Amino acid sequence: METFEAGMTSLNTEVAAMYFKEVQKIIVEKGYWNPLYYDTNVKLSHKTVKGLKHPPVGEGWIFLDVEVTD
Repeated sequence: METFEAGMTSLNTEVAAMYFKEVQKIIVEKGYWNPLYYDTNVKLSHKTVKGLKHPPVGEGWIFLDVEVTD
């Protein structure tokens, strides 16, 4: 990664920015990325649990008006 090293060692911020833009272009073109974390939540409840609602994205479970029947 000579381009990256040139950006890191340049004392001129405009020149460094030019090198880093080139590095970003290479990364996008070559596809050198992959998600590092993908959160998968599996939530189950028994058929006797009534009123349990799936929460909006990023929220916790909503237990208001939940009951367990026989």
